[in-house]
Amino acid sequence: MAAAEEKGMDALSLYRCAASYAWDDMKELCRRSGRRISETKNMPGGDRQASCLRKALVSGDEWKNTALHICIFNGAPLDAIDALLTVAERCARPKVDLTRLQTSDGSTPLLIGCATGAHVDVLRLLIDKSSDAKAMAILCDGRGRTPLLELCEWYDQKGRWKVKPVAPSLDRIRSENELETWMSMRFFWERAKVVLAAASGHRTDTASLLIYESSAQASPGIPPILSELIYRIQWEKKRNDGERCCLTALDIAISRETDVSSWTEEHFYNNAYYVRHLLRTYPTAARLLERKKKQSPLCLAIASGLRWENSDRTNSNVIPGPVQSIWEAIPDALMCKDDKSGGVYPFMLAACFESDDRTGVETVYNLLRLSPQLIDTCTTPQIAAEST
Repeated sequence: MAAAEEKGMDALSLYRCAASYAWDDMKELCRRSGRRISETKNMPGGDRQASCLRKALVSGDEWKNTALHICIFNGAPLDAIDALLTVAERCARPKVDLTRLQTSDGSTPLLIGCATGAHVDVLRLLIDKSSDAKAMAILCDGRGRTPLLELCEWYDQKGRWKVKPVAPSLDRIRSENELETWMSMRFFWERAKVVLAAASGHRTDTASLLIYESSAQASPGIPPILSELIYRIQWEKKRNDGERCCLTALDIAISRETDVSSWTEEHFYNNAYYVRHLLRTYPTAARLLERKKKQSPLCLAIASGLRWENSDRTNSNVIPGPVQSIWEAIPDALMCKDDKSGGVYPFMLAACFESDDRTGVETVYNLLRLSPQLIDTCTTPQIAAEST
């Protein structure tokens, strides 16, 4: 403490406090430094004092970890983090926003807090102190991971094991009520709501992209029930943008650019659940997408390798796949040729794709079962002559 009293705050003293869990020393260091800034604010050399403090706060190690990053990672108490953020606010011209600083891999303090399961009050403090909480709440690191995705992985890998009985993994949750059934699930959900509340005012189409990428393409990723709740929050907040948001999400979910070659059954199931929820919420989105893309969404989904129906990893639950959900939204799509695929009907397009399991055959069978009249339509005179 004597060193802190004599020379004030510097990067080394901050690092020592953060790395050695010396939270009381850190609070005292911040208190003294803040008082010194206030006392010298209008005195000669006052700007130099503020500059030194700013440098100490933003200085990072070789991986650009600042003292705040280390504090969050080491589970610092709320009052120690608050003291650090409060003294940063004393630095004028320009002010320092420690919450926006990123490490060499792009991690913000909020991302680290979500990845380590920091207390909900710590996450709330980081968001409240940020100059742009909305952007920070959906900001990706270098690997494309959002705070919400980090939080989900923390729960599945560590959080759900902390309280007995052990709660199910997020991908097993199918009802909002289940989020309140398990104590560890409630701990997760109160953290998730803080992040969602901050992100809900951001551009809906940008948020849709990040949410879908997390829910369908990352493993374990954000489960369907959470995607559903996220969209409910967004739509309730900006109802007029809901359909546009849904349109963008549906386009991403069934796009030809979707690479399903490495998907597991869990990924297919989550994708199917997600598309079905989107079309139940806004059934007209399929029609709007058809006008926007000038292509049948049914053929778009088939060309992406999506299925008629999907089952979970245990094969105990079977739900309609994206192809069936789109057919229910626009039944006449079965009778429309896809000009972008060579003028073929949906069942013909599905038959063009090789499949190692029964899912591809089931897709062709169900499409043909619902439009048997196409057999006669597709029979050319040449084929008829050869058959006789």
